[in-house]
Amino acid sequence: MATENDHILTIAGKLSEYRPLRTQRYAAVNVLLITWADHDFKPGFDKETDDLKDMFCETFRYDVWPYNIPSKDAERALNAGVAQFVKRFGDEDNLIIVFYNELLPLHIASWLGEDALVIRLLETTDPGVKSVLGFNAVHFACLGGHLSVLRILLEHNVPLVAADFRSITALHLAIFFPPADLALAVSLLLNKGCSLEAVT
Repeated sequence: MATENDHILTIAGKLSEYRPLRTQRYAAVNVLLITWADHDFKPGFDKETDDLKDMFCETFRYDVWPYNIPSKDAERALNAGVAQFVKRFGDEDNLIIVFYNELLPLHIASWLGEDALVIRLLETTDPGVKSVLGFNAVHFACLGGHLSVLRILLEHNVPLVAADFRSITALHLAIFFPPADLALAVSLLLNKGCSLEAVT
């Protein structure tokens, strides 16, 4: 009879097998990263956008094409920019279009693996607060592959809910943990009630 530990190791193994397949399948992905040319977001927003671009380039080896929506005739300019991107780079399977709006400090700290900052922010921030796409801090900790941050968030009972975007759960994002941390991350998520049934 299989034990719970065997089950966790099986899941971790399957996620590890998927990692190289993900890299092979999406080796030629083009990302259109859309932001506002003239924005009044918090200081540091432009650096966040650059960090997001770097993540796509360095972690996934995607090609990123920034597009800043002008304040004048924004809708027409955006429609034209997206149409040109799609025409230039092909079909829907190798294109990603991201409209990047503000993330909360808790999301960024979780994504970047800043343990001390996450602890401090949890004193004043609703732990379940979501981004525009519906990701909470646990999603971002998994996206960054930060086991220590995941533990902190789970100790603070951050909800393990599916995101609004394609119903992505933290367990789906566990593929981003380093191989050495993957089994423990999966175990922590399952023990806290993350669903095995959710599909994207």
